[in-house]
Amino acid sequence: MNVELFIHGVPHGQDFWGIKTEQPYFDLFYDHSADEVKFLIQKRSLENKSFCYYNYLVYKDVIDSEGRPGSYFGISLRLDAYCIDIVNMFRILDTIYNVFVMGTLVKKEGNKIKYIISNFASASKDIEGIRSETIQMLRKAFTNKDFVNLDNSFQIGDKGFACNLYDYTQERFYALFKQYAKIAISPYYSTEKEKVLIKQSEAQVNELHRQFDQQMKSYLESSEKDRRKSNDALMIVQDQVQKLQVDLAERDRSIDQLNVEIKKLKEELKSVGQSKDISEIVSTIKEPIFQLSDSLRRIMPDTSGQKIPKKKVFNIELVRKHLFLFIALFVVISLTVLLYSFRNKLPFGDTEKQGSPNEALYSIPQDTQKVHSDIQMSNTNIEKDININIVGNDGDDLKKQNIYEVKAENGVSNGSWRIEGCLITYSDDNNVIKIKPIESKVNISYYIGKEKKKEKSLNAN
Repeated sequence: MNVELFIHGVPHGQDFWGIKTEQPYFDLFYDHSADEVKFLIQKRSLENKSFCYYNYLVYKDVIDSEGRPGSYFGISLRLDAYCIDIVNMFRILDTIYNVFVMGTLVKKEGNKIKYIISNFASASKDIEGIRSETIQMLRKAFTNKDFVNLDNSFQIGDKGFACNLYDYTQERFYALFKQYAKIAISPYYSTEKEKVLIKQSEAQVNELHRQFDQQMKSYLESSEKDRRKSNDALMIVQDQVQKLQVDLAERDRSIDQLNVEIKKLKEELKSVGQSKDISEIVSTIKEPIFQLSDSLRRIMPDTSGQKIPKKKVFNIELVRKHLFLFIALFVVISLTVLLYSFRNKLPFGDTEKQGSPNEALYSIPQDTQKVHSDIQMSNTNIEKDININIVGNDGDDLKKQNIYEVKAENGVSNGSWRIEGCLITYSDDNNVIKIKPIESKVNISYYIGKEKKKEKSLNAN
């Protein structure tokens, strides 16, 4: 039986030790495989002869002599027969690698396997020693009955078959090799039992995925239905709010009209109060005037039944006699006029404080005064600039399902909101609400009555 040993790998660039005509074949193993250890058995023909190659290959965590990753190491035997005891052949090559190659050509460095040499030619003497040890172990481990000649019953191909080293018997390996002519064997490959378990696990995982997808679909459909219901209910509430806002605006207009009427009534009551003051003043001087008139009648001569003389004679004695009476009458009238003028100059409020009989008519109900005050305050606030402030947001896009507090700065007590693309929660303060974006576009409007005072639009994602 003819036995040849080959060493190949990437100590510092791809390299090879052995019969040079075989180098193109071994160059194919530099394929950046991720296998930890792979035992590849393959039948090939060379110069009209058939050979069986036993390749012990190490890929995982192998680095070259300068520490570059992606290297590999291979030790191969070429026999002109097929060895039936595949497991024993693997053990021999595994022993050669761990006992004679390790520490001579490569070494362990942490969790890596690093080349000690930069090329195989520099270690020819060591490799010859490895070859000698390998042949000695083969002679001790096998007899002639462990080998079968490579006749035409063995197929030639590159399709290959992969399996675990301990999954099959010698007979099964023999049948597989004759069928495929290329078998990749490793103790690290999944066993048939593990493959069955993996397949069952994958089936269970796929079923769980299917159930999850079905549940998720049902959940999304249910959520969409609930969302539509919530939106419908929200639209109803918003319509009701809008109607209430219209009613509130009507109430405000009514209050304004009532304030105008109240002002008008005040003016009328003031006029009525002044007229009553005049009547009271006249009533106080009416009696003295009547007395003066009666006195004048008594001192005037009685001309009833007498003819009026053609020429009236001026009686100086009569004038002198009643001069004091005329002066007294003039003083009374002058005082009356002065008193009336003085009362007209008094403030309207002072007249009320003097106990006017119409005092109850001048007073305005406290509730009406409060409404009037609220209206004046509302009108004052409306004149200020109103700004919509989203607390903690500087103009960035909103996040769906997050809750934001929205404030109407310089808002009024009768202000109202209209929100699109959000759920809304009202608070005790009419100018502070909370929103939760549910659509990609959010529009926030602030109204006073039917008039839109401020609007803000943002994106949500």
